[in-house]
Amino acid sequence: MGTAILALLVTFCSLGFAFPFALVLRQRWQAKHTFVEGRQLQFTGTGWGLFGNWIKWFLLTLVTLGIYSFWVGPRIVKWTVEHQEFAQAGIGTGGAAPSVAGGDRRPFAFDGGAGTYVGTAILALLVTFCSLGFAFPFALVLRQRWQAKHTFVEGRQLQFTGTGWGLFGNWIKWFLLTLVTLGIYSFWVGPRIVKWTVEHQEFAPVQRAAV
Repeated sequence: MGTAILALLVTFCSLGFAFPFALVLRQRWQAKHTFVEGRQLQFTGTGWGLFGNWIKWFLLTLVTLGIYSFWVGPRIVKWTVEHQEFAQAGIGTGGAAPSVAGGDRRPFAFDGGAGTYVGTAILALLVTFCSLGFAFPFALVLRQRWQAKHTFVEGRQLQFTGTGWGLFGNWIKWFLLTLVTLGIYSFWVGPRIVKWTVEHQEFAPVQRAAV
């Protein structure tokens, strides 16, 4: 909650120009608490590292009367995914240091494009809006499946195994608890959603060529 509030203040007080720094705050928090097969993640991106692109994308969006905004979303996702790596051995991991084949190749890679990103985002927005928010779990699953499909960890493709119905019961419970506590429980909903999405990802089965 502290990280989310700080990120919101950084973005709001800068009229959105300092969004890269807010994004880095949240990504570092999530990576610090995320483990893949027992190996802790760490986020290596910096606000200044994204700031130049953020200004460039903003100007391109202005010049193209908003059309370029369709490409901004997947570029942000790609940047956040590819600036993750495994923490060094002994720093909260208990495992071996990562070995990445191919020299400078990033351990995390992303290949999603603007077309499918926009289509998925619009469909998820419609599902959420038309259901007054009650079908948000199904919209979340749509977006997570798209992102996992285009994310690779050391060459291994991810897949998202969660379902809308699998989250729906908790979503209704969290909604009712938020009402009963006059909004106080909403502070716990965010990390619970992050936990659910992270823990419903796994490596996709390797496709074996027919002999």
